[in-house]
Amino acid sequence: MNKAIHTAVLTLIAAITFTGCAKEVVETDNEASLRAFTAWVNAHYPDVKDTTGCGIYVIRDKEGDGDTVRDSSYIFQEYEIRALSDSSIVAYSGDSLARQLGQYSPAAYYGPNIFLYNKAATKAGLKDLLNGNGGKTPAMRIGGERIAIIPAAVSPVNADCIYRIKVIDQKKDIVQWQIDEIEKYMKAHNIETGDTTGHRGFYYWRDKAREQRRKVTVIDTAKFPSDTTVYINYVGRHLNGQAFDTNIADSAKVNGIYNASGSYGPSSVTWNADSTAIKLGGSSVIKGFSLTLWHMHPFESGQGLFISDYGYGSSGNNGIGAYEPLIFEIDIVKKE
Repeated sequence: MNKAIHTAVLTLIAAITFTGCAKEVVETDNEASLRAFTAWVNAHYPDVKDTTGCGIYVIRDKEGDGDTVRDSSYIFQEYEIRALSDSSIVAYSGDSLARQLGQYSPAAYYGPNIFLYNKAATKAGLKDLLNGNGGKTPAMRIGGERIAIIPAAVSPVNADCIYRIKVIDQKKDIVQWQIDEIEKYMKAHNIETGDTTGHRGFYYWRDKAREQRRKVTVIDTAKFPSDTTVYINYVGRHLNGQAFDTNIADSAKVNGIYNASGSYGPSSVTWNADSTAIKLGGSSVIKGFSLTLWHMHPFESGQGLFISDYGYGSSGNNGIGAYEPLIFEIDIVKKE
């Protein structure tokens, strides 16, 4: 082989080998997302340089005059979350925005959102928004309000967002707070009954005035045998008196929750000596509802008032707030 050609071939092979061994730098999705987030912040808020130290940018801060938020406390917040891309509202508390957006429901809870603030478990973006993470932004105080831009990697909604939070209050013992709220309700409504059911935070009493209006006779020593089918009318309410669920058409209409395609009329209950096994229409119910029924006798009218441990707990459900006490009014009726 011609020496010049041989040298050229070796050079080409070396070039191919070198090129093939070169490592291509590939940007991950998270890196690309963070780069786009940083570019957006620099374009819209070029003067905002100080962050919490963990990638979120505080763009407005109003200091509160109450205690500093504490780890392992239950925080009561008003909040509004907007998408960074188009400023559309992703989540919120309070009824004013619900009305503006045409999303208001009379049955829904619109009080402060409650969550456990825990440095080990709270989503990083929300945690840093509250405590400043030891950076240039101080921890929030009760009454304070803060707006920050949060990247998707640490966002409570897993997307780049603008988060506005106002800290309304904080409680160390959320169960005791609920019991205090229940006792305020009972005092305001002249209900004289103690927590005598053996279940902390659950209260039951007969509604004798409603029994008189219904013109029924209740034998309070009579019990239902297990596997008996009984029928009930019921109304579930928030402590402000607004109904969120009922099988009584007139009550639904009065409370603005009537559904023309819904089913109204007495609901069947499968009785059981064990309150946890009581079923409504063949389905399991929350513990507070079944405990209320379990205390009742044939044709009795009663009310059960209970903390969220017997309801929907820390997450709430379909318009029920997290850690929200509830009340149910129940009448045991004839099927017709």
